[in-house]
Amino acid sequence: MTSRRDVPRADLLRCRLLSPCCGTAARGDDARNTTLATTYDELGRKTILRLGSSTGTKLAEWTYDLPPQAARGLPADAIRCDTSVTPAAAYTTSVTGYDIAGNPTGTKMTVPSV
Repeated sequence: MTSRRDVPRADLLRCRLLSPCCGTAARGDDARNTTLATTYDELGRKTILRLGSSTGTKLAEWTYDLPPQAARGLPADAIRCDTSVTPAAAYTTSVTGYDIAGNPTGTKMTVPSV
């Protein structure tokens, strides 16, 4: 069963939350009246941002839980998709590791070839 409720958000003029059994989806209009759909995982972390709807053009993606077990729940990758460069252009920032306190020990950035 899916529940729906309006949620005030500073970055969205209108936001509707959908809470299915596995994770959460939010859809809202930004200041330019562009509809954005955000998908969240079961822990409430942002996973995908799409244009228009949950099946629209992917704008960004986030992954979590880098191995080993010590990095559980921490960000692993942030990906920004830019179809104006090439159809599958993805700018990726990856965390290469974490120290025992959970601080990133390094990052790697990948840019698409043109």
